[in-house]
Amino acid sequence: MFAQQSGTVNTGLEGPVKYKATDSIVASIETQKVRLYGDSYVEYEGITMQAERIEIDIQNNEVIATYGLDSTGTPIGKPLFTGEGEETSADYIKYNFETQQGYIREVRTEQEGGYLHMEEAKIHPNEEIHLHHGKFTTCDLDTPHFHFKMTKAVIVPNERIVTGPIYMKIFNIPTPLAAPFAFLPNNDSKKHGFIIPFPTLPDERAGFGLTNGGYYFPINDNIDTRFIGSVFTTGMFSAENTTTYNKRYKFNGSTLVRYEYIRGRFHDTTQLSKWTVRWNHRQDAKAHPSLSFTSDINFQSDNNAKVSLQPVNSQYFNNQFNSSMNVVKNWTAGNFRGNMTLKTSLQQNSSLGQYNLELPAYNLTVSRFNLSDFQKNKIGTNKVLDNIQVSYRMDASNNVIAADSVFRGDVFGTIADNAKNGVKHNAIVQSNLRFFGGRVLFNPTITYNEIWNFQHETRSVNEDTYDIDTVFNRGFRSSRNLQFSGGLTQNFYGYYRFKGDKKTRFKHDLNILIRGTYKPDISIWEEVSNDSITDFFYSPFANSRYADGSRGESASINFSLANTLAMKKKDLNDTINESTITRKLVDRFNITGSYDFLRDSMKLSDIQFSLQTARFLNVFNFTSNATLSPYGHDESTGADISDYAWQNNQGLGRFVSADAAVTANFTNQNGRSKQKELDQNTDGNVTTNQLVTDNNYIDFDIPWKLNLSYNIRYTQASISNGTSVVDSFNLIQTIRADGDFNLGEKWKFTYLFNFDLQAEAANEYLTNYQFSVWRDLHCWEAQLTFGQLGPWVPNVGLAGQNLTFLFRINVKASMFSDIKLELNQPPFFW
Repeated sequence: MFAQQSGTVNTGLEGPVKYKATDSIVASIETQKVRLYGDSYVEYEGITMQAERIEIDIQNNEVIATYGLDSTGTPIGKPLFTGEGEETSADYIKYNFETQQGYIREVRTEQEGGYLHMEEAKIHPNEEIHLHHGKFTTCDLDTPHFHFKMTKAVIVPNERIVTGPIYMKIFNIPTPLAAPFAFLPNNDSKKHGFIIPFPTLPDERAGFGLTNGGYYFPINDNIDTRFIGSVFTTGMFSAENTTTYNKRYKFNGSTLVRYEYIRGRFHDTTQLSKWTVRWNHRQDAKAHPSLSFTSDINFQSDNNAKVSLQPVNSQYFNNQFNSSMNVVKNWTAGNFRGNMTLKTSLQQNSSLGQYNLELPAYNLTVSRFNLSDFQKNKIGTNKVLDNIQVSYRMDASNNVIAADSVFRGDVFGTIADNAKNGVKHNAIVQSNLRFFGGRVLFNPTITYNEIWNFQHETRSVNEDTYDIDTVFNRGFRSSRNLQFSGGLTQNFYGYYRFKGDKKTRFKHDLNILIRGTYKPDISIWEEVSNDSITDFFYSPFANSRYADGSRGESASINFSLANTLAMKKKDLNDTINESTITRKLVDRFNITGSYDFLRDSMKLSDIQFSLQTARFLNVFNFTSNATLSPYGHDESTGADISDYAWQNNQGLGRFVSADAAVTANFTNQNGRSKQKELDQNTDGNVTTNQLVTDNNYIDFDIPWKLNLSYNIRYTQASISNGTSVVDSFNLIQTIRADGDFNLGEKWKFTYLFNFDLQAEAANEYLTNYQFSVWRDLHCWEAQLTFGQLGPWVPNVGLAGQNLTFLFRINVKASMFSDIKLELNQPPFFW
């Protein structure tokens, strides 16, 4: 016998067996056995074994591994077997390198996100494992919170686990969830199977129901589909198919088709068959360099999101549904380039009961080019032609705007009567000139528009009734308009320094734009004249697809002042590098307006103000917009008069509309640091950055968060009540409060309140609310959500309050996502 620390032994196998140990190695020539002690390791052709004690039988080509005990009797160095990239830990392992058979006791191995516990198991040459008295779970604890108890099973690596009788235990307590056999996933590929339906709480509207039960079917690695349905004791039911697909470097998307049969309560015979269709398709930018296709379909056959059997209706407050399909082609021809777009779209508006359909819309764009690009034999540079740029755009559209009843009723054939179609051309010629050493920029521009419509109207006075008769005509008619403009742009920078150790400085950026515009009168506006009525002008294209330009000659000046303000100061905490801290104080403070020289009166437009501050104290944001009328007004009616306000002793004018919003985000120092970290880590990804910087983003590393927002808006105008003009004043004030906080490490509570401060009744102040409680159960999670959509309605009972309720407890692991218990109460919609 002899002892060593490591070595290699040659056997009758195809290669040598390598081994080592940290304590000692004892080899016996007589028995042909090598014993390893202390963190032992054996390797043979990619198969490794680690344990506190290992014995190698050279004559029989076997290896036996087991654990040891420390001074307190605690097991140490349990065997770990690795082969084909999979690890298996056990109390005892016996393996034959030649026959590739093995015997294992008290095994624990990970199988694609699941954990398998076995009392006894045999490894076969085809790598299958046969076991007795096993457990399968997604809980990573040695004593799992839940598991599937198996009397016997066969593990086929990277394919499946086939079991005999199996039942589920939660906290080692048997449950009624059992089966005579089971197929469990054992690889990344998707498996088909049944989706278990769950009951809803019985209610007056729908009765008792079973919801979202069905079948999941993965067609291949690129596409899978799911069929689910719900049924209620009142006869209501729904059926839904969802399909997702993904072709790498080509495209990805999903489709949803849902049918709902809805009827009234037991005493009501109202019936509705409703279809919901959604299709989202995205083409990968690598699929084709110049051609792309996208689709965003969100169609509701009844044009109403509130009527739905969905337990949680996320679109309850949505009054508009947009659907579109787009084909975009980028093209290049010599020095010229541009793109073409073909679009079909449908806009559904449930509040107006209206459809707006583009069938189709075509756009051709020629990107800006220099006039010198037309030169065939271009030698040198032509500064004049190089500095004149031209761009062109053409839009053609067939548009239908009609009531939604037209698309569902017997008058479907009248859709063409609501169609409007035409073509619009737009050409722009412009240049850029710099003066005073480039400090002042002047950009003269010529804009030409030509409109072709295939419908127009004529108006005339009815000599008998003296009413205005309007005739809608089908046929081609064109119009055009021309505009000359030029703008002067100048930037000013101001620096303000303060004395002191902080060396505080303020930087003020002011951008001034003055733009003059002249438009000659070449429009096709027509005059209606009669001795019995006041003469007036109208545009034949007032109700056509593309509107004509404004009537008459105009010459105006538009002006704008854009301001930003930033502060820079010395970082007193940095005494080595003397770095500075820069903070934006005002993101935007803009003033805009215009003056029309050729108008008869009130030549100065309303003055628009816009203000947005940076986050103050890392908590507050403030935004505001206002419209100031510079003209005087009648004190009794509020009607504008042509004199300026200062001429009428009414100051500089009055604000006819204004809005302001104050938002605040509160959290503790740890939460603020986490928010900053999320912002920095996602700075390069716009989509992700918008998510993590949203105040409503939930992160369990942020202990608590409170978001408050106050919005106020008022409008003032003079309106006619039929007999006189009266002053109208409207004020809207709302408050929103939402946030979340952790209740220990395993609990999360979220909340949301919306208040209308201008509500007339006390019960209408709270417009809607929602609470959610989430509980982390290690390998399980539970969620409870309760809320109300819309204000509380008195004297109608709970059935009329649009209350929503959802309770769900489910396994976290994706492979067992359908193992859940769910109770829900959908919102009432009758």
